[in-house]
Amino acid sequence: LQGLADALTMVNEFGDLAGRTVAYVGDYNNVARSLGEVCVMLGAHYRLACPAGYGASDTELNRLSSLGSGSIEQSTDPLVAVRGAHAVHTDTWVSMGQEAEKAERLGIFGSYTVTSALMSKADSRAIFMHCLPAYRGYEVEAAVIDGAASRVIEQGHNRLHSARGAMAFLLGVK
Repeated sequence: LQGLADALTMVNEFGDLAGRTVAYVGDYNNVARSLGEVCVMLGAHYRLACPAGYGASDTELNRLSSLGSGSIEQSTDPLVAVRGAHAVHTDTWVSMGQEAEKAERLGIFGSYTVTSALMSKADSRAIFMHCLPAYRGYEVEAAVIDGAASRVIEQGHNRLHSARGAMAFLLGVK
């Protein structure tokens, strides 16, 4: 559902996603995976920036590439992913069940914070997205998540619509 909500948020912002560039900075987790799936299916260019050992495997990159007309590339450099992007996403660096790894993960991901300086390398009309909860000062600085480019509230609102649509589909509601 998160991927659907993210797609809805971006479609509401830009219209067709075909040819748009979507960047994800951080850990290749379930959020990054579902975002990659919808981006490739909808014809977007999906760029991942993950620390070594925390990105998608070659098998996973090939699987994503096969899902549609979009493309996917992966780097360890956030600037490579974000440069010219229309949407910049991130997620928490310490997911549920990873609390014991917090100190280690904060050290590994420290250079992957989405800052105003990093956002300035994206398209001039780029939006920022995060599925929440966010930890300001870690994966995103407050000026970005609380700024004009942030669409985190819209994402949350669109999760409701995505869930309702999925339930209607699964229940056969017409």
